Amino acid sequence: MENKIDKRIFLFTILIGLSLFIGCTPQPCQINGVVFYHGEKGGKIFVTAKIPNIQDVKNSYSVTANDRGQFQINVQADRYILSAFLDIDNDNNQSLDEPFGFYDGNDDGKPDELLVNNIIGGIVINLRDQ
Repeated sequence: MENKIDKRIFLFTILIGLSLFIGCTPQPCQINGVVFYHGEKGGKIFVTAKIPNIQDVKNSYSVTANDRGQFQINVQADRYILSAFLDIDNDNNQSLDEPFGFYDGNDDGKPDELLVNNIIGGIVINLRDQ
């Protein structure tokens, strides 16, 4: 009898462990940085972290930078492309004529992927008039 109970407890423990493992979520991470704009236009700055090559909105995170251009985005561990725009027409969507920029860590003029698996700081995005 005792052996049957031990086996049941063991199997129950395994099932609980598996259900917790299957349902676990990736480690939350954070991207911190600042957006600079030296033009004459004004508006809110939106910053987006998007997983490359995936068009689903669920795979992107957006925040509004504060009045000094600082931002903090909470994301899941993954690779991201960071971009930002200045919303001069206040419609909360990027238009072709609005200042735009992206994270370009190696200064080659192309967006760079950012591997995020913890807290990342010191990210700089420069906006340019279109």
